[in-house]
Amino acid sequence: VVPVFGFLSSLLSRGNFLASVFLFFSLGFIGFGYLFQDPGEHQMLARFFFTWVSVFNMVSISLVWSVINEVLPKEEAKANFGKIATGAGLGAVLGPALTLKLVPILGTTNLIYLSTFLLLLCGLLSILLAREKTTIESSGDGEPKALHGGILSGAKDVFCNSYYTKIATIVFLSNVIATVLYFQQADFFKASLQDAKARTQLFASTDLLVNILTLGLQLFATDWLI
Repeated sequence: VVPVFGFLSSLLSRGNFLASVFLFFSLGFIGFGYLFQDPGEHQMLARFFFTWVSVFNMVSISLVWSVINEVLPKEEAKANFGKIATGAGLGAVLGPALTLKLVPILGTTNLIYLSTFLLLLCGLLSILLAREKTTIESSGDGEPKALHGGILSGAKDVFCNSYYTKIATIVFLSNVIATVLYFQQADFFKASLQDAKARTQLFASTDLLVNILTLGLQLFATDWLI
């Protein structure tokens, strides 16, 4: 998706780009929710869904930090980084907590629709933020210009700049480790529980505990460790 991401960003203004990406993924999630309503195991569909969520995670995180990076001046960004990270940590706690409580009421499939609603809300807020504090120069007719970059500009930077190469290597290795451990965890959960709702609750409980511990470390230990 990186070439597609770069191509669209070279054509569209930030507001239109954000709207397109969030709408695209929202429609995809609605489609998956509809297909999952049919009874059955949905093994192949589940694989596509896992891939879809993985791509969405990569794009959305990249997009959010790109917007923050462009709309906040450097000094303001430094001052607000802790608040932004804390907000992300609180969201990571609230997500599994909601899942834990709502799975017995809504079921696993309807949680997809709830997630889509929150995604659309996030998209709307991001678009408003981009329009309120845009740093992109306007063209002569007052229309915002497209974002900078091209199809392979980001990928090319990774290979041409040793600093970026090291960052990319860290991200690559952490993703490999996280993926291996995720599937180990999934195997343990599947062996322990056959019911999908109970398994979702167990995932949510685990994520809730992990994210609470992570938030605590961010708040009280990060400065000392660094």
